[in-house]
Amino acid sequence: MFRVDKINYFDKFHCIMGECPDNCCEMDWNILVDDISYAKYQACKEEDVRNFISQEIPHKILKKNHKCPFFQADGLCMLHKEYGEGFLCETCRNYPRLTSCYEDLYVVSLAPSCPAVLELLWLQERTEIKTEVFYECQEDLKEEKFEMSESLAAKLRFREELLEIARDRQFSLAERVKQMAAVLGMAGFSEDLPQAVEWARDYIRENCLINRGIRRQSELIAGTVFDERMALNIVCGNLGFQRFFEHILVYSIIEQVFRMEKMGDRDKHRWLEKIVLRLAVMQYWLALLYGVQGKVSRDDCNTAVYSLMRILDHDEEAWEKCYGRWKREVGGLPLVLW
Repeated sequence: MFRVDKINYFDKFHCIMGECPDNCCEMDWNILVDDISYAKYQACKEEDVRNFISQEIPHKILKKNHKCPFFQADGLCMLHKEYGEGFLCETCRNYPRLTSCYEDLYVVSLAPSCPAVLELLWLQERTEIKTEVFYECQEDLKEEKFEMSESLAAKLRFREELLEIARDRQFSLAERVKQMAAVLGMAGFSEDLPQAVEWARDYIRENCLINRGIRRQSELIAGTVFDERMALNIVCGNLGFQRFFEHILVYSIIEQVFRMEKMGDRDKHRWLEKIVLRLAVMQYWLALLYGVQGKVSRDDCNTAVYSLMRILDHDEEAWEKCYGRWKREVGGLPLVLW
């Protein structure tokens, strides 16, 4: 018997391929190749296919000019185009679909580092979890309930407690984060908001300018001075922004909660600080952009979020460094703007 917790918009996703505004194949990511795909690639008649797969373990696709060598000018994958989806390695076939296993629990979600996923979030009313239990054999049918360790059960209870707060639209996102902090006994918020916003801008400019879109935004906001009215004006009459970032917060709780090795107070505090920092950094950046443009479009928001999530959601080492630097230079739980 095993259980699957799947995010409710998971089955709506489809890759937009050549229409993607910032294709993941152009990212300087390490693309791991599973053993089955490696065998297929080595048996391929195309010499270029064989030559661009490392023989060392773990096998990787060797990049060309910091891009996947199979990425074409039309935005399509040569392997997919010539041989079909089944020829892709697991990494390429699955992304941005994420599946994590904890005992007999599988958590299935979609990474917001993909532009197509972000478009789903704008259309989604709520982020919920669809739970199904699967029976692998006749013996499983005799089981009355899904069994789990006390550690896993505690994380599930913790997840539901925070999700209930995170989805409560009686309150702004900023107020919901404060409620979560109160539940965990946390009181230390970062006090100097302009300093925090400046810190976020400098960090992103130094570490996250990974594509043309985010670099253009960086040039626009280079000398902008933060004013709290920037944040308020963005969402004035536009609840779509608050709902969008609610989806990001809920995703973060669902995807990250089981990664806590321990569940002491200190561990929970650190965990919440990291989730909130990621949310706040994206909002600070957009508030600065609003200060320059007098508006922030849906495309502006998507460009900022998927660009930053490609660093903050996929590179654990880079994210730990970001969090450590925040603790040293600013400190406290970041203030969410809306």
